[in-house]
Amino acid sequence: MLAILKFFVIILCVVLIFSALCGVVVFISDIKRFKLDTQMSLPRQKLIERYVDQQELEKGGDNNVV
Repeated sequence: MLAILKFFVIILCVVLIFSALCGVVVFISDIKRFKLDTQMSLPRQKLIERYVDQQELEKGGDNNVV
């Protein structure tokens, strides 16, 4: 009975390690693909422009406070 439990735990550990390694590989490849993307898509570009505009408004609004 104890041997079956040890075997089950070892299998679970192997599956966990394998899935963690696959996740890391996919994450790194996704980051590399994102960095290589020189042409920004229109939704991403609009989102960045809105964020920059919002930051400028917040920055400008703080200067007017007395």
